[in-house]
Amino acid sequence: GFMQTSPLDVRTTSVGCSSNAEHGVDAEWDAFSHMIPARHTSAAGVLHLQIGAPWPTWIRFILLAAAANTEITFYFLGPPLESASECSNCLWLPLDERSLQRRVVRYLNVSGITLSPRKMCDLKPMWATLFPELTERHRWIAYSDYDILYGRLADEVAALEENDEMLVPSSYFPQPLSNGNLVFIRTIPKMVNAFRRSPVWRDALRHDGYWVFDEWWGGAGDSMVEVYNDMWLHGEVQARSTRRHLLQASCSLDARALHPSRHETCITLNGFEGCLMALADGAG
Repeated sequence: GFMQTSPLDVRTTSVGCSSNAEHGVDAEWDAFSHMIPARHTSAAGVLHLQIGAPWPTWIRFILLAAAANTEITFYFLGPPLESASECSNCLWLPLDERSLQRRVVRYLNVSGITLSPRKMCDLKPMWATLFPELTERHRWIAYSDYDILYGRLADEVAALEENDEMLVPSSYFPQPLSNGNLVFIRTIPKMVNAFRRSPVWRDALRHDGYWVFDEWWGGAGDSMVEVYNDMWLHGEVQARSTRRHLLQASCSLDARALHPSRHETCITLNGFEGCLMALADGAG
């Protein structure tokens, strides 16, 4: 999405482990407050989560695009993330299913949920609540899929005004506002806890499958679509759309497969005249 950006070499910076965490939830994050300054280091932070599997092979291109947006801090929470390059604004933090379960119990007071990789999507509107150590460092916090190739995302954040409370890709504005790709919210209680307005948010978490709580399509109702639309119609949220489009590579696949490579699709990424370009060849 926002496909134009400068190609840079990137390296993820990892945060070490110690004891006596500020929030007291995850021992692996205990040294967090000592290794990262408590004051805001950037106006915005973007969260990526991966549970139950290694990071995909294309993640290095996401890191490269993130590195071009130096005014934003990008967090990668999950299994080890290694790169031989440098990204001063990328931070890796260890996260697994057990540690995420502890956070769900502590910050959402919900236990016994099944945290499948797909279930991470239902949790997206709650990520800001689940990781207060990160949320409190920024004026803006976002959840993002890790298959979005960022362009000049920092410019979109810089254009936000003091009364803005939400930033969504232009294709989702002004309706449905909610989407699973990329959403920025201002780090104020009203926005961080907006999911609690839904009468079924706990049911969505306890549901064995994917409730589609985060997205605009499908689902079992009372999702973030209804929450944000109700806030918008009642003048309770000031939302802004991006000035550029969110571009996605769409492949026509059968319902049993989600990976383009299985259908002989080749996606090539190259630098051209200071820009990161993507070329898809195959099913589409």
